[in-house]
Amino acid sequence: MVTSSFWDRLNKLDFSLVTDKLTSKEYGLGWSEERAKQAISRYKLFLFLRFIYPQVSLAPTVEIDEVWHTHILVDTYQYMQDCQNLYGYILHHRFAPTEQNTSQNFNWMDAKLLLQKYLGTNIWDDTDTETAPCIDLPIYPHLPTHLSACMTLPTPYLQTQEMEKV
Repeated sequence: MVTSSFWDRLNKLDFSLVTDKLTSKEYGLGWSEERAKQAISRYKLFLFLRFIYPQVSLAPTVEIDEVWHTHILVDTYQYMQDCQNLYGYILHHRFAPTEQNTSQNFNWMDAKLLLQKYLGTNIWDDTDTETAPCIDLPIYPHLPTHLSACMTLPTPYLQTQEMEKV
């Protein structure tokens, strides 16, 4: 099954640097090991939702967004490799001012419903579900700037752009 293959790839990712950063009192957020572990698990579910529902616009919770930022920043090259391994493209991220994010507040509730539908159970009862202020990252000038909360670019699109440069 395709989803089990995705889970296998996802569970092989090394989140030790992410955990170290999240739990660092001096350089990170000072979270407990348990909180970091739970947040990374929720982040993995967010990544899974992006895989099974690539056409759906999803914005993460604030907690998941913190893990996402950390995943990107502790080793940007590894984050890019992880995305390529999981999706075949890089999952891009960009901060959005509050007024731009207001219309996206429904996104995490939608994500919860999608996950509940897929898993057959609600796993988010104890989770802060405030939507994080992030939107798409239009890295190519001719892309529309009104895309999903967390834009994705498929590999064929990126390859086409590279070919046009030649």
